[in-house]
Amino acid sequence: MNTMVDQEALVDEFKSVYSALTKDSDFNGLLSSIYTEDLLFTDCFHEVSGLNEFTDYCRSLYKNVTSCRFDFFEEFVKHDEAIVSWRLNYKSRWLKGGKEIKVDGVSHIKYRKEDKLQDETERLKIFFHKDYFDGGAMLYEHLPFIGLSIRQIKKRVG
Repeated sequence: MNTMVDQEALVDEFKSVYSALTKDSDFNGLLSSIYTEDLLFTDCFHEVSGLNEFTDYCRSLYKNVTSCRFDFFEEFVKHDEAIVSWRLNYKSRWLKGGKEIKVDGVSHIKYRKEDKLQDETERLKIFFHKDYFDGGAMLYEHLPFIGLSIRQIKKRVG
């Protein structure tokens, strides 16, 4: 079993990586520092297998935003997994007239010791990452035509 110190350090590194990402980032370098090659990533839009595919997915997402920032809140670390709550603050010239969009979400990550590195040390890396958030609040509500319908439905339901 991994020590709590190692686990908390990995969660801190996870938050640091996402705080550092921009459209000009070295996606390969940043993401490979925390994820295994056989990563499985899932959110309400996609399921991605493998670090290379996930890196391409992230790179494509960041190409479509003019700014992106994560604020992190609570984290729960237990055994070989953690849950981290966050708020994504982003702008896209294609959505909401370029105004900032805020979406709350949670990441569930699972990690394991990775094979020894060149310096013979073992370290924890994430092999499973699932994001939970409202896809409507992130994207659909802000699309022309569709967004108005979704917002009206939400008003009637809520």
